[in-house]
Amino acid sequence: MIIEIFNKQSVLLSYCYKYCYKYCHKKNYYKFLIFLLTLSIVIGLNFFFTSNAIASLIRLTLKSAIEKGISQSLDIKSQKISDELDELRLKMAQIAAYSPAISLSSSVNVNRTLFQMDSADGSSPIKNADGTKRNMQKENSQIALGVADLNIFNSWRTVDIVKAKKIEFLKNRLNSKQVYRTFVFQIINAYFELAKQKEFVENAKANLKLVQAIHDLAVQKKKSEQSAEGEGVDVLFAKNALIQAKKETKNLMNQYKMAILKFNFLISEPLDQEYIYVTKLDYRSINFDLKSLVQKVDLSESILAKKMDLKSSEIILKNTWKDLLPLPTLSISGYQLGHSFDNSRYSGTISRFSDDPNFDVKMQISWTIPFNGENGPFNFIAVRTAELALFRAKNDLAKNRLSLVTQLVSSYQNIKSQEKQISDLKDALENASKLLDASLQKFIKGEIKREQIKEAVEASLKAKTDYITAIFDHLKSKMELAQSLGEDDLFGDNFFQSE
Repeated sequence: MIIEIFNKQSVLLSYCYKYCYKYCHKKNYYKFLIFLLTLSIVIGLNFFFTSNAIASLIRLTLKSAIEKGISQSLDIKSQKISDELDELRLKMAQIAAYSPAISLSSSVNVNRTLFQMDSADGSSPIKNADGTKRNMQKENSQIALGVADLNIFNSWRTVDIVKAKKIEFLKNRLNSKQVYRTFVFQIINAYFELAKQKEFVENAKANLKLVQAIHDLAVQKKKSEQSAEGEGVDVLFAKNALIQAKKETKNLMNQYKMAILKFNFLISEPLDQEYIYVTKLDYRSINFDLKSLVQKVDLSESILAKKMDLKSSEIILKNTWKDLLPLPTLSISGYQLGHSFDNSRYSGTISRFSDDPNFDVKMQISWTIPFNGENGPFNFIAVRTAELALFRAKNDLAKNRLSLVTQLVSSYQNIKSQEKQISDLKDALENASKLLDASLQKFIKGEIKREQIKEAVEASLKAKTDYITAIFDHLKSKMELAQSLGEDDLFGDNFFQSE
């Protein structure tokens, strides 16, 4: 957008120069004043729209793009909720394992006589000594603190249960880190993809100007020859090259616009927002050997996850054996400490309860020795099942380690090959630039043919495109390798520092 604005301004200035020369040369000052007035209005309107267009562009660094994406992504918000839920589940498991179920209860019952009726034979109800009707009432209250169940000793099963929950929590944390890293790498890839597409567009526009200049030069040569044979072959070929350059530029502009839509959707920004890309795609080669890379395998997230699966299988097998062996279990249940008050006052022969409070303590101790059934000593199917799960976890760990080492070796060789290719492409770009400059000078002097200048222009554009693409592919390969190892900054490309 900025390039288009400046191109239009340059065209406007060229027209200004042309007409100023025309009116001043003819000394038509009245028309010249009218032209200046019109020109000031046009320049003012052009400045207004140009300022608005430039103001709509946002300077965007890679760090700010990552921050925008993380703060506004719905997937990241969901992952944060999942992380908090995992923490709460671990705390609940620890509380349930080491803390008894304690409850506090209270109750109050009050029975009072509201009124009394005479009997059917006309006799009055029971009266007090003073002749008043006796009030028959009953009051009782109770408050108690109870413990439902408390394991004193269960052969360390509780400890194993908490360990298994902690392993599950840590594994979920590894998955969470991978989700964050994957999202950040997506933003990095999309950001530099945009920068790459923008540079392709700029190169195409520069090439279009060059092809336009070659076309104009061919037209001038044809006019100087004063031939009446039509446009001429050279002009037609130059015109065809110009049409193709315009078409290529338009296609690259469309690709750039599509890349902007995808990028804005990724970081939750307005879809038509355009940016000034501050962070440059610099080429950095990897500075370590293959041996040091392979040594990082056991610290990768995928291997750590497999090790956690193996540890969980070991705990399951150990608890399975505990269920089969006659190991004792000591627990306290039904423990209750309370205070009750019961006051009943009745007349006649109905007995009266004591007004004194009492404390009730209840305790139950159970000791269970399994002998037969699902967890009995003869059920070795459960043991075999747990053993097979453990063997499979060991096999998966070894298989995953071998697969990761193979992948790392292949990725390392691929990156080294890309670095050699980038070095060659850099030399080719320098040579193509020199060839184009020399060819233009020769073409202006008429010392080389149209096919040669055409070949030089195409070689220059291809060299630029290939060099930019190779650097971008090199960065993608490094990110894929870092993702495999679970590394955020493996190669010195720390995308989380301030630009």
